[in-house]
Amino acid sequence: MMRQNDMVYRIFQLLFLVFALCLVAGCDKEDNGRKPTVITGEVTELTATWALIAGNELVQSNASVTAKGVTWDTMPDPVVAHQQVPGTPEDGIFESKISGLQGDATYYARAFATNDAGTAYGNQLTFTTPSPDDKPLVETKAAMQIQVDAVQLHGEVKKHGGTAVTRCGIVWSTDPDMDSHGTYVDAVAGIGSFDVSVQGLDPETVYYYRAYADNDAGRVYGQKKDFCTPATDACLGVNAPAGFGVVAFDERCWLDRNLGALRVAESLHDDHAYGSLYQWGRGADGHQQPSSGTTETLALPGEQPHHGDFIVKYAYPFDWNADNGWVNRWALPNGNATNADPCPNGWRVPTSAEWASAIAHGNWKNKQDAFNSPLRLPAAGKRDDKGVLEYQDARGYYWSSSHKNIFGEALNAFDTGIFITSYYRVGGMSVRCIKDD
Repeated sequence: MMRQNDMVYRIFQLLFLVFALCLVAGCDKEDNGRKPTVITGEVTELTATWALIAGNELVQSNASVTAKGVTWDTMPDPVVAHQQVPGTPEDGIFESKISGLQGDATYYARAFATNDAGTAYGNQLTFTTPSPDDKPLVETKAAMQIQVDAVQLHGEVKKHGGTAVTRCGIVWSTDPDMDSHGTYVDAVAGIGSFDVSVQGLDPETVYYYRAYADNDAGRVYGQKKDFCTPATDACLGVNAPAGFGVVAFDERCWLDRNLGALRVAESLHDDHAYGSLYQWGRGADGHQQPSSGTTETLALPGEQPHHGDFIVKYAYPFDWNADNGWVNRWALPNGNATNADPCPNGWRVPTSAEWASAIAHGNWKNKQDAFNSPLRLPAAGKRDDKGVLEYQDARGYYWSSSHKNIFGEALNAFDTGIFITSYYRVGGMSVRCIKDD
């Protein structure tokens, strides 16, 4: 018969053995704490039959990881017992490519990692595969590094479509109809941004371009864009005034936007690029704002008004000044600018001869040609002798510093013609500045 002391000793031995085994093997609570931590990445590429999940992250536990990857299913909370794909490369950040998917189907996926304590899962992703017949999604980006004879053109393939993109790049031409006359420059096929270098361009020329991408379903294009190459050296070493850029055209240097404009014109009808409307020979006193008030009181003979109202005069001689013989308002007889010239220091309102030369140099036939040129002249319209805004979006009117009889001379650009003509000085028109000699 076992003595009481022996029984206590045996019980103590048993308890010690259990404790030792727990230390060696680990208990359930401790095991759970030793599982890996894993974070699911994002679906970076997707077709009707496969998906690439990249950016999965494994935070290592003390125990060695024996497997990691991504598991997926058409039902939420997929587990490795269903299906899985290993992760590569072999470090903390890995990606997994899932294949064998069906088009137009919703899938759930999450990253996993396994060690001797068990399998841990990351957050769940949900994605829907495209139709097998879907074409890619491609976007045309802004042109960069525009030079006299070269440019960098950019695009981005945003989605594969039903099958992987097999070709992408840029098509460009001097003809807006690039389908018939375009030159194709391929980039490396795949998802993401790309750029191509185009050489051998002509100066002062408008070029059109757009991105493209192919997959098994066919070709798709991004939006059409354009750029204009600068002149050879007319603006070389010229510093642009604050708020402006410079652009070379017809062997002269010009400001890149109208006075008062917020930006370079992006279209003929870009109201952010219309800018101010000046009366001929009048300084920048506030009247040039298209919404300025009006007055019928003429300025004193040979003097600037020194107020911000638009002066209306809808009777002969249609002038804002009481002296219609005063002609040297923006330019002196020697061609130098007066103090009333509204252009920045070192710049001036062009003469009518300089506007006529620009028309001939650019072979402008209408307002579209003037906009397509490096000067980007928008159709800002004008204010009439009553101060009423007219022809906005339809015509462009640009004052010169020149005069003819009781008129000022201006560039008039409309749908079917472009020419230099005479207008009453009381009218409000756009001003584009040219560099002093």
